Amino acid sequence: MLQLSSNIGWKKGAENALKNKIHSHSFVVNPDEFSCDTQFLKCPITLCVPEKGVFVKNALNSNICTLYDKSAFMNLTREHLPHPLSREKIVKEMIIERNMCYFDTISQHFIIMDADQQKQHCK
Repeated sequence: MLQLSSNIGWKKGAENALKNKIHSHSFVVNPDEFSCDTQFLKCPITLCVPEKGVFVKNALNSNICTLYDKSAFMNLTREHLPHPLSREKIVKEMIIERNMCYFDTISQHFIIMDADQQKQHCK
């Protein structure tokens, strides 16, 4: 019985960490601030450009991310549903800071900056 309650506490902690990361990494979406057409800003859940968005990796080991409507994505986590694209369990490591993603015009995706790109971006 003690083991069960500690597992529940651990799961609740991971759930709270995920929700906190979504809240802290969400932002007001202004399409004029992006170097891409608005079709690339549409959330795959709502199919609309979100008012408040959050970048999420397409899969845990992916360097591609997608913009989601914050509320729609929060609903997925509340319902313990899998990632809409990869079907993986949603974990906090999938949530990406806005300034870590850029739109790659060649691949037509949002890409997560690697360490070298971060250094150049900060100069």
